[in-house]
Amino acid sequence: MTTTTQSDLQEFTEGFRNEHRAGRDTFLAIGQALRVRDTARIGELMGQANTLIGPHMQYEEEVMYPELAVLFGDEYVQRMLADHDRAFVVASTLMEIASKPEITDADIDAGNSAIQHLLPHVTDCDGLVLAVEVLPADAQQRIFAARHRAFEEGTTMMEWGARRGR
Repeated sequence: MTTTTQSDLQEFTEGFRNEHRAGRDTFLAIGQALRVRDTARIGELMGQANTLIGPHMQYEEEVMYPELAVLFGDEYVQRMLADHDRAFVVASTLMEIASKPEITDADIDAGNSAIQHLLPHVTDCDGLVLAVEVLPADAQQRIFAARHRAFEEGTTMMEWGARRGR
């Protein structure tokens, strides 16, 4: 029988929450860089997001979402995967804007709109730890192990998207 210690769960909860905070803060900073038309800063922040978000998406999609299907059903998992698909579109939109020689007012509006549509996923996901807490210990351990493995591998968001056919 597998058991989960309080410290295992706390480590996961803090890590998961910090991953979402970092994503939130990065996308808010990208919005600010858009408003001041700082293409170099947008590119730098997108690089940070690419590095951070890849492992996070990987363990969520490979293990965490399927484990949560027991509580929420397969439709929920499909919705979360669709949210990730939209994140790839947002990243592409932001990188396209950052690559322009000049950012227009329309670019700022489009970029900030994309970010606004992404942020609810980032903030809403943070509550998933409440669901992870009630999963069986063996399911929790699979999620924790997948998280550690994903961060050790360090697959970027774009690499993960390519692997998943996005």
